[in-house]
Amino acid sequence: EDAFPEAPDGKHKRKKQILFAGRMEKLKGIDILLQAWKQIETTWDTDAPKLLICGNGPMEEWCRQFVRENNLKSVEMLGYVSNEKVKKIMAESMALILPTQCYEGFPMTILEAYSVGTPVLGSDIGNVGSLIEEGITGYRFNGDDMISIMQAVEYLENNTCSHIIDYSNRHYSEHENYKKLICIYEKINQDAGKFL
Repeated sequence: EDAFPEAPDGKHKRKKQILFAGRMEKLKGIDILLQAWKQIETTWDTDAPKLLICGNGPMEEWCRQFVRENNLKSVEMLGYVSNEKVKKIMAESMALILPTQCYEGFPMTILEAYSVGTPVLGSDIGNVGSLIEEGITGYRFNGDDMISIMQAVEYLENNTCSHIIDYSNRHYSEHENYKKLICIYEKINQDAGKFL
């Protein structure tokens, strides 16, 4: 039985694929991700999940060459893909992966993944790591360690994260954000009153 949740329409199982959607550059960790996938293919043989790469950037040619030279059969480079199509692929995937090597602001792709019930595998660094509730919305890994990436993928295959949409609605819905914003305004108003 598949460990990952049904696709949001509830009619079909998710495909055995993991999505990387972003700029193909060193700061996004695309090189470490591909090196990890080379190990995954070698170790898991035909059981390796497919890695779909959506995006372009300065390392695109390096990535294509790495895939060719290492004969990575489970890696599919899709190039630039519209946001609408990325969301569709995300909804069909067993996870979104973000092997970032830098402190991101607030990656919207994480919230987009949560909104369609897709778990996130991400570097335990900055906001990417802090937005992932371990075992609930996904799994964190050491972003510059390909063994750690492999372990996160393996762990996802054997464990489920099935309440992501509920979690997302409780923490990131318009209503929740409105409540938090009102609390901030009330606090500012109270603090301002102390000085008048």
